[in-house]
Amino acid sequence: MMQETFKESVIVIGVDALDIELVRTWAKQGHLPNFCKLFETSCWGMIENPKGVEAGSVWPTFTTGYRPDHHGLFNAHYRFDLRDYRLRIIEKQERSVPPIWVDLSSAGKRVAVVDVPYELLEDQINGVQVTDWLPHVFNRYPGPSTHPAELAADLVNRFGGNPFEGPNRCPTNEVSVETVEQIVSFRDKLVDRVKRKLLFCQELLGQERWDYFAAVFHEAHEVGHMCWHIHDRNHEHHDSSIAEQVGDPILDVYQAIDDAIGVLLRSVWDGAKVLVYLSHGIGPQRTGTGLIDDVLEKLQEAYESESASLVNRTPGNSRSLGMLANWYRTLVPDVIRRQALKMNVTKKLYTQLNTERLRNRPFFALNPNHATGGIRINLKGREEFGLVEPGEEYEQLCERLARDLEELINTDTNERVVETSVQINQLYDGPRTSFLPDVLLEWNKSAPINRVQSPKIGVVERRIFGARTGDHVQKRGAFFAVGPGIASGERATAVKTVDFASTIAAMFDLQRAYHGNPIVEFGVENSRNAVVEGN
Repeated sequence: MMQETFKESVIVIGVDALDIELVRTWAKQGHLPNFCKLFETSCWGMIENPKGVEAGSVWPTFTTGYRPDHHGLFNAHYRFDLRDYRLRIIEKQERSVPPIWVDLSSAGKRVAVVDVPYELLEDQINGVQVTDWLPHVFNRYPGPSTHPAELAADLVNRFGGNPFEGPNRCPTNEVSVETVEQIVSFRDKLVDRVKRKLLFCQELLGQERWDYFAAVFHEAHEVGHMCWHIHDRNHEHHDSSIAEQVGDPILDVYQAIDDAIGVLLRSVWDGAKVLVYLSHGIGPQRTGTGLIDDVLEKLQEAYESESASLVNRTPGNSRSLGMLANWYRTLVPDVIRRQALKMNVTKKLYTQLNTERLRNRPFFALNPNHATGGIRINLKGREEFGLVEPGEEYEQLCERLARDLEELINTDTNERVVETSVQINQLYDGPRTSFLPDVLLEWNKSAPINRVQSPKIGVVERRIFGARTGDHVQKRGAFFAVGPGIASGERATAVKTVDFASTIAAMFDLQRAYHGNPIVEFGVENSRNAVVEGN
């Protein structure tokens, strides 16, 4: 009976965007004692996330065990709508593959899942699920949503709700962290969130011996985005006088998470295998995402002046809509535009105008995230109002865009803006590659990207300056595993994100095939789980 418990008891403690290099440094310095112990006693190593769309697809890839070209998600739980030319949250019936806990539930296993990023609520799950309680990004605002449904009210009444609210899918984007008081308040709210989620997770772990338990802390993601300039003395917005008064909010939140992990590790029952999963990291925000679509509009104008064929296929109202959008963005301050978008009427009108504008363009920005840029080709036979012919014309346009974008210069540094560019079909060839951007851009992150220039477009200046000062420079993740049959020590080579679902499936003898390979250091054998293909 005890041997069966070893096989069928898996606990995942996830931490969204907890940077492994910061963890390594602060653990050595004694600030993170529980991580220090994990480095000494666990099987640990690095994780190679999906190429090109690391920050945007890491969680769907981890939870499903499928690559982005098979689950079709490159920007969290958003998918590009081929008809409406917009990003929208995927519906459950559109999923090509469910998260692993759905398979476990269907196999009769008892599961408990708390705030795993970007996952939709399963109303038939054999156990407990909580979504949208204390997340970095909301699925459906406002939260939380739970199974069983009555848990939601009890959860908020007993453990409190999210202190950050608003229509922004990342509500902390609206938080001001300029003064000492604002920074301290923001940090304290995040630390408090960690403590409240810990209490709920302790309660869940005490209710029964779940076959599969997964809970994710999001606070490192929040503080990394908003407070990097306080942590990083070399950041252009660093204010040493403020830093002296508030300390390092990122370290404070990391210490709260370290404490929570220590408590949870001491709370698990004998025989459980525990995975501490760090999805990806953080660093200074250095992105061209805020200006890439303006650059693409300028390139379209340049291409139209060089060739009449593109003009003939582009509807006449394309230029008018583009000019109207440019005037609006130029004349109306960002603060007012953000407030206007909170009104349903304004939001609906903006969405309709933007849809019409993109339908009339041969290519436009479709960014996976701020860390990576992306371009979508308005392709005939794929998009409903496609303009570009598939085949040779498509390939030539992708190559032309990549070449011209690599000529962009950061006017502040005279360095290239785009480090590398790659066509998506050079990375992926699965059945849902068509939902991904056609061209991916790796930004040169050596300095802020606010003004760019090239002979074809002249000078383009970034219009939107958000509150974030940190972003996902470190795209690799890390893991720590402890439990029966797991040998301690650093793994020599990195594992793939898809390998974790395969590993968990092997532990439970699930029959569905996954893309990854079971991690042998976890005490499982490759033969116990069918593998579709490596990542």
